[in-house]
Amino acid sequence: MKITEGYMPYLGYKTYYRIAGECSGNKKPLILLHGGPGSTHNYFEVLDQLADEGRAIISYDQLGCGNSYVEGHSELWCSETWMNELIELRKYLGLDEIHLLGQSWGGMLSIEYLCDHKPEGIKSVILSSTHPSAKLWAQEQHRMIKFMSQEDQDAIAKGMAYRKEHNEHRWTCPYIPVDPHDIGRTYDADVIRINSQSGKGGIGFVLEQNYGYNLPPKMREALGYKVKSVSDHSHKELSATEVLHIFEDTFLNRRKPLNVIEAHFAQVNGITATVTLDLNGQRKVVTSVGNGRLDAVANAIQSATGMEFHLENYSEHSLDEGSTSRAASYVGLTWGDGTVTWGAGTDTDIIVAGVKALVSAINNK
Repeated sequence: MKITEGYMPYLGYKTYYRIAGECSGNKKPLILLHGGPGSTHNYFEVLDQLADEGRAIISYDQLGCGNSYVEGHSELWCSETWMNELIELRKYLGLDEIHLLGQSWGGMLSIEYLCDHKPEGIKSVILSSTHPSAKLWAQEQHRMIKFMSQEDQDAIAKGMAYRKEHNEHRWTCPYIPVDPHDIGRTYDADVIRINSQSGKGGIGFVLEQNYGYNLPPKMREALGYKVKSVSDHSHKELSATEVLHIFEDTFLNRRKPLNVIEAHFAQVNGITATVTLDLNGQRKVVTSVGNGRLDAVANAIQSATGMEFHLENYSEHSLDEGSTSRAASYVGLTWGDGTVTWGAGTDTDIIVAGVKALVSAINNK
């Protein structure tokens, strides 16, 4: 079998190509696009035997790879470089009519080539182990995470949070070698799905990535139980939007049977709160003192209702940016019988958000 090797000048560098066999009769050559980006042509050599049928098999190392190696020019590593390289290779070798096979990344390059450039002379196209949409592929990775063990899901969520907090390099991801943001995509996904096997970390990760809610770990666990219950009873996977609705219906800004209509504060012997309550349609105004505003409101509610609880957990963060941004607050209460309830509140006023979270936690008793 005849093997022809050579180099094509390209962008001031050179692109290595390899041709197995020769064309005979009306058979057109087959061009092979390797994966990566970053792989080489070598694994395509198993297809050399196709040349025995009288068809030239053409493979090459994309610029920066294998025998086409270029050092220190990361500005070249983009689809435009490799797309134009394919176009130039056809011209250089005089390949007016071809069959095209793209494997993995090579398949993506083939799709872009066909859709954006509409080249002439393409007799057939083979896509091998590739995908037409990086966005859908990223979404599927998220879906598959939900089938992993809770421990693994928690580890991934922790890793993604660490990456964001420490501004890690774009390739350092806990479970996927490419950050979709780096290729013009996002982690946002309407088709992220949750099932009854999903761990609390994975469910919390979906809320945080899609809607900005960063729940405390124990509250994530409480939400996880609720989501699993809904998934079990409905016998189906849940979308990210459905998880959000479960969170909102169960924990967010709940105003019945108890609601705080208004609260006024004064710094007297600590913080004094004058609170107007609505309990089952009955209004009552009560004043109480606490170490802080939320503690004073909690004491006022206990004084007016006879409830007994302890403010076990409180956290807050911004949901939006700008002067009209909303705050999100989370409250966990421990009751006299040992049970723990959770609530969340949102408002443009951080104090009001905290009070709403407290009331929501009380209404979840």
